[in-house]
Amino acid sequence: MKVIVFRIAAVACAAAAGLISYDLYREHVTGQASTGVLSLGCEANAPDSVFDCRKVTTSRWAVFPFGSGEPVREGQARKPAVPVAMLGWFYFTMLTIWLVGVGRPSYARRGLHWLALAFNALGLAASLGFVFIMATKLDAWCLRCLATHVLNAGVFVLLVLMRPRGAAKTGAGAPATAAGVGAAHPAAPTLVMTGLTMFAAHVFINGAHLHPGVRAMALRLDHERNQYKKLADTYLEDGKAAFDAWFRRTGVQIASRPDDPTKVREGQKPLPLVVFSDFECPQCAEVAKAVKSLVEPLFDGYVKLTFKHYPICTKCNRVAKNAHPYACDAAYFAEAARLQGKFWEAHDWLFANQNRLKSLTTEEGLRAAAKALSLDPDLLIGEMNSEEVVQRVMEDVEEGVRLKVSATPVVYMEGKPLNNYFEMKNPRFWHEVARAYWYDILKKPPPEHVKKLLDAGPTPVTPGSPGSRAGS
Repeated sequence: MKVIVFRIAAVACAAAAGLISYDLYREHVTGQASTGVLSLGCEANAPDSVFDCRKVTTSRWAVFPFGSGEPVREGQARKPAVPVAMLGWFYFTMLTIWLVGVGRPSYARRGLHWLALAFNALGLAASLGFVFIMATKLDAWCLRCLATHVLNAGVFVLLVLMRPRGAAKTGAGAPATAAGVGAAHPAAPTLVMTGLTMFAAHVFINGAHLHPGVRAMALRLDHERNQYKKLADTYLEDGKAAFDAWFRRTGVQIASRPDDPTKVREGQKPLPLVVFSDFECPQCAEVAKAVKSLVEPLFDGYVKLTFKHYPICTKCNRVAKNAHPYACDAAYFAEAARLQGKFWEAHDWLFANQNRLKSLTTEEGLRAAAKALSLDPDLLIGEMNSEEVVQRVMEDVEEGVRLKVSATPVVYMEGKPLNNYFEMKNPRFWHEVARAYWYDILKKPPPEHVKKLLDAGPTPVTPGSPGSRAGS
């Protein structure tokens, strides 16, 4: 009975790992992220999360031989590469078929079991190697990849527990003929059928990978990745190229209200920025820091920053995924603070305390936050869910939907969107914008301390592919 339970558990582990491996392979080839259960734990935008499956599955370690999928010099042939996820899909499929077709051989044919165990042990060694790579070579973890490695270890343990055992001795010393001990298993037809099924699975998996349609899709995605990396390198190294790319874009009209949260230094024409943001989004916090540390000094503080709410949260936004479950509460908190004249203080506090946003769903947490910002707690709690506050957040969300905002942060400069990586966080780009602002628009030299910054030049940025996701 125990052997049957072990066999069912082993089949379940191998099949589940095979399904996850197939999904990772599909994502690798198509570039389309998973949804539903298979995407759990792999959101790069979760606050303080070390999990980013996409970063792992697009790294140099995601193909075999390692690094063979990286861009090559012009005219140089690309080395053939096989996605590691495809190898995992193949490996776990073979294990599943063997466990279903053969399971536990009889003692007389125990060599077959040791062969399967050796195959599993090789796979487990590979699993340990990949866990080591994620721990030492990458700054991100793939939860789905870890799940396959854990399931692989589970299969190994179960195969050890299922190992064929010698015959029990009777009183006369003769071997008992218990099921699975005396009978020769697997019989020749079973072994042949299992082998044919494994061969058919091998042909199917390789055929699927080598299918012209799949290959064309993979090559197109590979080309797009390389073009994106080249573009990233160009813009990061050449601020003028990034500035020209922004300048050629079509601007949009963004609805505004007289009392929109706006931070501006009066005295001369400021640089207008509008940001659609989410207080639970780590990239949004990075952009807020970039505005303060990178942008404002180059313009001597003459930046008009207008904040628009776009929480990736189903409580106040019609998004497919509730990526940031406390973002709407944070937006309501900020708006309630605005009514007490402290929006920007709340803005900075929320971004600095992203790991504590859940506390805003409790009265105790709200009172503690109000105390930290010297707000009237009773007034704050009363206004947070008021019709006025909820309606203002909804208006911003609807404006974001009209502008086709789908992820955060989205920053507009003079109505034209900025790329978060090529431009928003690119010092070379902002130095070009600052030069145009002072010498072409205002037609005057900047203050001496700003001139020193411009003359010193931007801090070098290490070129590299930023990945395909805009943010959260």
